[in-house]
Amino acid sequence: MFSVARSLVRPNRSTVSFSKSNCNSNSMKSFMSTTKKEGTASDLVTMQVNSGVCTIKLNQPETLNALTVDMGVSFVDVVEKIKKGVEKEEIRSVVLTGSGKAFSAGGDLKFLLERSNDTFENNYKLMRDFYNRFLAIRKVNVPVISAINGHAVGAGLCIALATDIRLASKSAKMGVTFTGLGIHAGMAGTHFLPSLVGNQNAAYLLLSGELVSADEAERLGLVLKAYEDDKLMEETMKLANNLASKSGVAVRSLPSTRSNFFHNELHFQLSRIPSCWST
Repeated sequence: MFSVARSLVRPNRSTVSFSKSNCNSNSMKSFMSTTKKEGTASDLVTMQVNSGVCTIKLNQPETLNALTVDMGVSFVDVVEKIKKGVEKEEIRSVVLTGSGKAFSAGGDLKFLLERSNDTFENNYKLMRDFYNRFLAIRKVNVPVISAINGHAVGAGLCIALATDIRLASKSAKMGVTFTGLGIHAGMAGTHFLPSLVGNQNAAYLLLSGELVSADEAERLGLVLKAYEDDKLMEETMKLANNLASKSGVAVRSLPSTRSNFFHNELHFQLSRIPSCWST
């Protein structure tokens, strides 16, 4: 379902909008998973707490953890539970990862295909709600680490960008592949990337839709460190436990300070991006 061939992510210069012809392209099918039979809402995103560390899993491995509306609703429910755990000091750090061989394949194809048949007004609301559900992870006032256990593509990578720290498996490929699909980058990727990799690297990644290896992502600053696949979760949990052992007041206040610093720009991006998708 994934291809890392550069030809599949090369931007189509003739496409400037999210049209039906774009949706049916081979590149769309390569990076956006089709909807299959889903489990219950509570199965789509799971959480487990151990010694103050909460592990969240995107749990649709059969679709490479493609992001759906139902998964977003479940994601918000999990975030609300975590916030209560933080208030009680039962949760002191969070790890976000994916089930199976991918972190997330990005937006669900069926949902995206339906946008070409909807109105501007409805698309704007649907896309903004869609983004806000997954970006609710920003409201968790403890450190959040993404363990990128496999390919993280499009909106799937953007969720990881919204977290505080990213670690990756050596086999993972990452990219904001929107231009290869003829659509505007979503999920606030244009907001997060420049602060992580600098303006020039961010422009290249966004405009080219290039997939990069975990080692290249580390060199760019997209991830903190890349580990051998069988060491990723071990190293992630070491870091999560280390952060959980720090002063609760200090650690809880820092993510909130960082989020507030970027709040106005993020709010602008979340207002701007859905309108681009709606045209």
